[in-house]
Amino acid sequence: MPISISIIEAKEFKIVRKGFDPQEVDLFLDEICDHIDLLNRQIDALQQRVAQASQGPGYARAAVPPPAATVDYAAQAQNELAQARLKARGLIEEAQQDAAQIRAEAEKLMEEAEQVRAQAEDARQQADRQKQPAQEETWNSEEMQREKEALQDEIEMLRAAARDYRQRFLRLVEDQQHVLNAEQELFD
Repeated sequence: MPISISIIEAKEFKIVRKGFDPQEVDLFLDEICDHIDLLNRQIDALQQRVAQASQGPGYARAAVPPPAATVDYAAQAQNELAQARLKARGLIEEAQQDAAQIRAEAEKLMEEAEQVRAQAEDARQQADRQKQPAQEETWNSEEMQREKEALQDEIEMLRAAARDYRQRFLRLVEDQQHVLNAEQELFD
């Protein structure tokens, strides 16, 4: 398929997380289009020169302007690559700082979960103690049953909160590990 400026300008790419910066790609494609346009103009001028040369020797020299200066795309690409590497290092450092912050938050959540677990254990022990009739006071069975149910509900709530804290902590750690792995893969 022949490449033309209109094909390059019309081409759309999918945006993915590990992809290139769309603005940088667009700028580079614009530069390629400009270069192709320059080359096409030079080709047209040379074709005119050939056509004129076949008409006579005087036309060929006057019709073609001198070629324009070429752009050093390799040096430009190396410069952009160096800038991308610097930007990537900054992103990795930022991700590492975020990871440290998430770890600190996760440790705090784990401490809170441990406190909730301890409270649940205390509530369970209290419920066990209250199962045995107290020597000084006698409770009727309905009051004991309500107190038992209330304590069991509280224990279940505390267990659910502990499970929730643990799951949130694990998600935070997994998400941060995924981010760090993705950033690392980008530069490996």
